[in-house]
Order: sequence, then C-alpha cells, then structure tokens
Amino acid sequence: MNEVGKIFEASQQITSVFSNVATIMGVILIVIAVIEFKNNRKKVFREGEQLLVQNSINVLKTFNESILPQIEEVKKTYTSNFKLIRKTNENKIDSGQRLEMSPNISKNQQTLEKR
Repeated sequence: MNEVGKIFEASQQITSVFSNVATIMGVILIVIAVIEFKNNRKKVFREGEQLLVQNSINVLKTFNESILPQIEEVKKTYTSNFKLIRKTNENKIDSGQRLEMSPNISKNQQTLEKR
C-alpha cells in the first residue's frame, strides 16, 4: 500500500502542476483575447470613420463638379436677365410706362422690385 500511496501522491502532484499550468495558460489566453477584441473594435471604429470621411469627400466632389457650375450658370443667367429687366423698366419709366411683372411673381416681389 505504501507504494500505491506514493504513486497516488506523485500523480496528484503531476495533476496539480498540469492544473496550475492550464490555469495560467487560460488566464493568459483570456488577456490576449480581450486585447484582440479591443484592437478589433478600434479597427472597426477607424474603418467606419474612414468610410464617413470618404462619403463626405464624394458628396463634396459631386457638389463641386455638378452643382456649383449649375449654380454659377443660373446666377449668370439670372443676373443678365435681371439687368435686362431693370434696364427695360428704366426705359419704360423714362417713357412713362412701367413694364408689368409677370403674373407668377408674388406681390411681395413686385413691391420689392418697385422699391
């Protein structure tokens, strides 16, 4: 029995050592997993921010390439048409006749034009 007891104690010690090593390895793996999770979360957050920035750049590019030129074109057309209407109105005022505003212009705009 003495020998069996020694074998039993030795196996207990070996099992205890393996258990301690496994526990330490488990803790180390959990720490590594938490660090990896945090890094992946930061990476996903950065990718999301980069996507938002890229979308903003695309919107600004579209605005610059298509909308701004159209605004400038309308502005030039409006300015030249407005100058023509003003010059015509001034000529009509000088001759005693006022050019009637088109019916689709509101009364507030007509009042503003008269001022």
